[in-house]
Amino acid sequence: HGQKMSKSKGNIVDPWEIMNKYGADALRLHFYMANQPGEPKNFDENDVDQVVKKTLLILMNVMIFYELYQDKAEASRIAPKSDNVLDKWVLALLQQTTNEVTDHLEHYEITEAGRKLADFVTELSTWYVRRSRDRFKSGGKDAGLARTTLGFVLRQVAILLAPFTPFVADEVYSRVRGGFESVHLEEWLKQNKLSVEDAQLLDDMTKARQEVEIALAQRAAVGLKVRQVLGSLTTTVAFDDDIKTIIADEVNVQEVRHGTETKLDTQMNDELKSLGLVREFTRQVNALRKELKLTIKDKVNLVVQVPDQLKSAIEKQLAEVKRAVIAESIEFSDQAQEHKIELNEIKISITLKK
Repeated sequence: HGQKMSKSKGNIVDPWEIMNKYGADALRLHFYMANQPGEPKNFDENDVDQVVKKTLLILMNVMIFYELYQDKAEASRIAPKSDNVLDKWVLALLQQTTNEVTDHLEHYEITEAGRKLADFVTELSTWYVRRSRDRFKSGGKDAGLARTTLGFVLRQVAILLAPFTPFVADEVYSRVRGGFESVHLEEWLKQNKLSVEDAQLLDDMTKARQEVEIALAQRAAVGLKVRQVLGSLTTTVAFDDDIKTIIADEVNVQEVRHGTETKLDTQMNDELKSLGLVREFTRQVNALRKELKLTIKDKVNLVVQVPDQLKSAIEKQLAEVKRAVIAESIEFSDQAQEHKIELNEIKISITLKK
């Protein structure tokens, strides 16, 4: 807290105590990211805790998510070819991060390098994985591409992290089956100039996320939850259809248009209200699945007692709802079921059968 550590003042921090509590890698990464080598270090245990929560735990949660869908093959050593815009984006961001981290390390700018890697881990989790969850669940070719892409990215991230967090890097590398006995036997990643297309995609995705941020603020201003489907969003940038789809999913609108200002259409009608109820229904069912400790591999047969209005709305989106709640079938019943749920003051009941 700005005072020099001193035995007489009794403010010395035992490094072994910190390492036993948070891990050696957390302490290493904290010192790398805090400020430049050679500068005085203001040590606060809370800062080490934040490194764990905001970087290392996030990375391990991505690792755990990957393992839910991982096959027995080693992680790819070559960037997969995918037409999916999220795969293209994360691979472009990985290459950009590799280039920047390498440049910083070659110029002894360890702090900037560490921060770039932490930023990438955040982007990987909060944008790529979160926006790709439905792809992983979907099965088929697209799910395979998402799995291969994430495995490749985790392998490369482990190599980039090796000088900063050697133990965590080795753990990730071994769990994705990186190829060698240890990540520390790998060669450093190669720098490659970004293609014009990749640079443009990174720029477009940044702008898309800015538009999303404005739209979500507009939602909050009028008290509309994100689960409530809305009609349209007008953006100031003319995006490709792939990015429009991502924006529409993130903001939860039916259509994304191009115009002169970012504006969310907040007008409601009966159809939109019904769609919002279906979204809330799937959220509640998934919360129940979690409460019952069901995994993504546990397909269920769903029996529901719902009012006619909600029944009709669910039937219109039956395939999507079944996929979202990982259900083999959805059966409607007039009889009360095992679990009681309330959706915007509408009382329903549900039974999940494995």
